Amino acid sequence: MNPMQETTLHNQKRTLTLAALALAALLCICGALAYTVGTAPADNVISFGSVKVRVCEYTLDGQGREVLFKPDARGEYPETKATSDGVSRIVRLQNAGTQSEYVRARLSMKAVAPDGPSSDASGNVVFNVHDGAGAAWVDGGDGWYYYRGNAADGGQLEPGTATENLMDSLRFTGDFHDAARGGRYKLEIEAQAVQAKNQNTDDAALDVLDVAGWPETR
Repeated sequence: MNPMQETTLHNQKRTLTLAALALAALLCICGALAYTVGTAPADNVISFGSVKVRVCEYTLDGQGREVLFKPDARGEYPETKATSDGVSRIVRLQNAGTQSEYVRARLSMKAVAPDGPSSDASGNVVFNVHDGAGAAWVDGGDGWYYYRGNAADGGQLEPGTATENLMDSLRFTGDFHDAARGGRYKLEIEAQAVQAKNQNTDDAALDVLDVAGWPETR
């Protein structure tokens, strides 16, 4: 590997999918919100009726303060050097609607070659995800991380509130420069939300892993 070679992480994609449960009918909508440097929207929200979820991304600045990871005045996102030392990237989900909901998220990394083709590079990255014992997030074993919150509510996210951090950093492993094939990396964050209403027949809290209505079978 050329010691002067640098690989960057600056191309982002978020896909948000939502499903709303209403009586016996299942109403679903799937939407993609993809962005690259120079074309990224500032507000990452997909909505269906009152069910809305927002992906919130932050990073730590040079003084260790949490700041929004957002585009500059020209609409360009910061170019981040890929490194094995760790990259600050804080991810939370927010209920941007008016109804309680359950949420889940999936993280992946793609390597994008200079001529455009991409390939899965998740094996070259470690996400520092908070899903240990007693954490607010739980690995569902199906590729998704589910927001469980605290034991009292089983993961219901109230309107206007945000989850605890899903992750706060990532680091690259192995021959990640070679894996990028001379191109760059693209972090993909997928989020899904399901309306909490009508999920349970009584007032007892329902654990997020028992929730029905996700757009695809768990």
